[in-house]
This record gives sequence, structure tokens and C-alpha cells, in this order.
Amino acid sequence: MKQFAMCEQCRQEYLDPRNRRFHAQTIACSTCGPQISLTTSNGEAVRVDNPIRTAGTLLHDGAIVAIKGNGGFHVVTSAVKSNPLLRLRQVKHRAQKPFATMARSLETVSSFAQLNQSERTELTSSRRPIVLLQKQLDFPLSNLIAPGLHNIGVMLPYTGLHYMLFDDVTDPAFVMTSANAPSEPIVIHNKEAYQQLGKIVDYFLLHDREISQRCDDSVLRVNLGTPQIIRRSRGYAPAPIYIPEMKHTSLGVGAEENVNSCLIVNERAFISQYIVKIKD
Repeated sequence: MKQFAMCEQCRQEYLDPRNRRFHAQTIACSTCGPQISLTTSNGEAVRVDNPIRTAGTLLHDGAIVAIKGNGGFHVVTSAVKSNPLLRLRQVKHRAQKPFATMARSLETVSSFAQLNQSERTELTSSRRPIVLLQKQLDFPLSNLIAPGLHNIGVMLPYTGLHYMLFDDVTDPAFVMTSANAPSEPIVIHNKEAYQQLGKIVDYFLLHDREISQRCDDSVLRVNLGTPQIIRRSRGYAPAPIYIPEMKHTSLGVGAEENVNSCLIVNERAFISQYIVKIKD
């Protein structure tokens, strides 16, 4: 946030020990804080009063939108319309691999997926992972989300921007997949997004805050009441795992691609977020 100099009002509140915003981290407002913008695929600004809610309406209408979050970009589209999903599969050369979805609420998740209490707990936790759930027999979303599979990956909104996407639409969920080419890391820079995603999406929903560390969504499934992590990333990394019997210091860097590194120090294992090899 150092690139966003506080306006006079924010500075007064930040420096006043009698104010509830005294030394509040991170302080920002519509005048001096990060800004949201909506553009076309070629970077032309779309002049609207509320870019986030407009993006939600565009998704409802069948557009494909690249959305910048707090750990990287997602490519987002309707979960109930098959045409944009078919187009997304074609441009991403992704014939059958399932897409993750973001649901409006826990109530809407239960309309298309089966939920037990453990799965509800994981979905609503502060970590907000993608949880693999059993589809309902009467599945109201597009079959192109996870073709031929009995389960579907679902997460709930985890930023204010994500919640606002659903404000002016009735969609129960949106398809939300990480924005990256095969064997490439998730896109985090605006310029990079235009270069890599401009031919895939119809619009970009951007903010001007730099992402310092790319981080994909975490993925897990619940087996017999116990969560089993498939991909440990946002929400979990780099929180340590305590291993009392490990008294030495060691570093593991894993295989060449699609790995997590691990540093063990003082009985704690610090595991990095999910990593995809960057091509030479």
C-alpha cells in the first residue's frame, strides 16, 4: 500500500489516537486507495459507475471476464450458460478438465451439490478453499463445468469484490478458473494479463494494487469427516505445520514441476504455496 499516499482526511484519522482508524492497517478510501477499472479485451476503458457490479451483469449475459483478485487473475464466466463455457474450453484447449466454481452463498451451493457438515465447515472457513463436492442428481448448472464427473469444485467468495459480483444478478455461481496458460504460473500483472488473456476474454476487471506474491486457490476434499488437502496454497501457505519429532533443519524443493517447497526449522514445517514451473 506504500504507493497509495493517504489523502488529508485519511491522514488525520490515521494519526489521531482518539479515532477508531488510528494506525489502522491498511487504511484507504475511494479518494486515495486502490481503484477498480473495467476495460475491453484490448484495454479500452468501459465508463460505468460501478465496474464490479457491471462485470457481474456481463458475466450473467454470457461474457468471459478476466478478474484480478488478491493472489492473481481468474478467468470467469457463467456457470449456467454452455456457450461461453464451450468457447472457453476451445480457446484454452481444455477439452474435459473440470473448472472450479464460485457460489453466491452456502445456500446456493446446496442447490447443485450435496453438502455434509464437515464440507460446510471447510467452505465457510477463513481459508475459503475449493472443496470437491458430490453433484446433486438434478444438476442445474452447465454440464460443461465438469463433464462426465460426479463431483464439482466449489468455493465461496473471499474478497469484497467477489461478493459484489453477485449483487445485481441471480446466478447461483460463476465458473472461476486460474488465469494461466498450461505449465505457466497464474498471471498477476495487468500488462501481462492483456498479453496472455486478451484473445481469451471479452473484458478485464482490474485494480491498481500490485500483487507481491502469486497464490492459487487451495483445493481439498473431505473424506470420512477429515479434510484432505489436494493443493495447499491460498489460505494455508505459508502457515507452518508442527512436527515435534523433527529436530533438524532441512529444505525440500521437490520435483521439477507443479511442486511445493518445504523448509523445516525448529519443529515447524513451512510449506510454500502451489508452484508451477516457469518456462525458460
